[in-house]
Amino acid sequence: MKNIALGKICRVVSGATPRRVKKEYWNGDIPWVTPKEISSLKSAFLEDSVEKITAAGYKSCSTEMLPPGSLLLSSRAPIGLLAINKIPVCTNQGFKSLVPSKDINVVFLYYTLKNRIDQLQAKGKGATFKELSKADVKRFKIPLPPLNDQIRIATLLSRVDALIAKRKENLRLLDEFLKSTFLAMFGDPVQNSKGWKKRPLRKLLSAIESGWSPKCENRQAEEDEWGVLKLGAVTACNFLEIENKALPQSVVPKPEKEVKNGDLLFSRKNTYQLVAACAYIFNTRPHLMMSDLIFRLVVQDKNIINPISLWRLLINPKQRGLIQSLAGGAAGSMPNISKQKLMSVSLPVPPIEAQNQFAEIVKKVENLKSIYLRNLRELENLYVALSQKAFKGELDLSRIPLEKVFEPQIDYDENESEAGTPSFTSLEHEAISDPEERKRLLRQIFEDYFTSEPKRFSSFSDFWSRVEFNILDYMNEESPPLGIEDYDQVKVWLFEHLKRGEVEQTFNEHENQIKLRPKS
Repeated sequence: MKNIALGKICRVVSGATPRRVKKEYWNGDIPWVTPKEISSLKSAFLEDSVEKITAAGYKSCSTEMLPPGSLLLSSRAPIGLLAINKIPVCTNQGFKSLVPSKDINVVFLYYTLKNRIDQLQAKGKGATFKELSKADVKRFKIPLPPLNDQIRIATLLSRVDALIAKRKENLRLLDEFLKSTFLAMFGDPVQNSKGWKKRPLRKLLSAIESGWSPKCENRQAEEDEWGVLKLGAVTACNFLEIENKALPQSVVPKPEKEVKNGDLLFSRKNTYQLVAACAYIFNTRPHLMMSDLIFRLVVQDKNIINPISLWRLLINPKQRGLIQSLAGGAAGSMPNISKQKLMSVSLPVPPIEAQNQFAEIVKKVENLKSIYLRNLRELENLYVALSQKAFKGELDLSRIPLEKVFEPQIDYDENESEAGTPSFTSLEHEAISDPEERKRLLRQIFEDYFTSEPKRFSSFSDFWSRVEFNILDYMNEESPPLGIEDYDQVKVWLFEHLKRGEVEQTFNEHENQIKLRPKS
């Protein structure tokens, strides 16, 4: 499989930001995104943007409208966030986006770069923060199998990726279920709206036990070795036994520090955002000890407080926020919560019958979560194995069906790639460089939508992308790409139809979207 530089098969596009102080540049209709927005996506695809800029904002800076099917690549803060846009979109200067040629499938490109994020990040330069230059991106090489093989690889990896996303969503929904169930049964613990009797932790706990932090080896302990838990074992408020370091053979373990099923662990020291994390141990391997950054909370009387109920109470965001406010420490050090301060925390204590009922619900949900987590790990391992073999050319692709994947692409002249100029081609039509001819053709394509079968559009951006796909068939290498003037012109025509009542707007409450629909 040959390797080829991205600049030979893609056009690399930088973004820009209109001046924030100019109100007339913002809250328009042109989608505009930042790396932060890409980081929150739950799939590979960008369907819309939080922020929109105006035509004036677009013209005021060097940002560029990326056609649907481009690959958004963040080039700083951080390097390596990826997304495929389904709508025409502009970006800020934190991107070096890729407009793929006819020789590469954008979904394949997405997974190829996803598999090489570490290599991309290593090419970042800068003293304050690392950034990829346009030249770095152009020179970055990737394997390029034949197009049909690209589509098969993209199909295979996207299927596994979708299963991984589904499992993660299942886990998120289970967590949300527990949070809502807790609030339904016990109410807000800080406001204590249900009027439960409050008790300080010193009345609920018989002890707060400390851990131990000997110098450990820089590796995870084997199954038959003693290990010491890292803060990561409790940071997510779920116990992760793999977050440990091996105890050196020369160091004698302290069995009294070993954690066991049913223990409730609490992080006494961390950053302000992460301190006061709490995790209940449903199941753990033997020979793991608490570090000195972790407390073990020992319940005094389980007929008064159920340890599982106490765990869910302590990780309630509002209750945890109050406990975090107790953290203190010297300048430059991590905040710490002392035993004395923790013992003074006052908590609402519902009837033990309700606590026990809630604990049984938690056990069932956690059992289901453990199954999903095991399946998630298997899927993630499968994804890694398949991607490694696929990009080395070691995967038998003959049994993978050649399916259509998301691939709106612009034909691109490889010879002009280094100059960064896109080249549209067509074998059937004359060039439409003349502005009046271009406008006439745009109007023809636009009106065709209202004389054909009824169509539905989720937004004007979606409508524009449909128009854009159609007009590409009429362009050749002499035709300038679609720009903001074309975008504004089509928008004017659409508003004319709305004004005349030939198109109606409806609000879809389920999707929280305005729908545009030609009247039949």
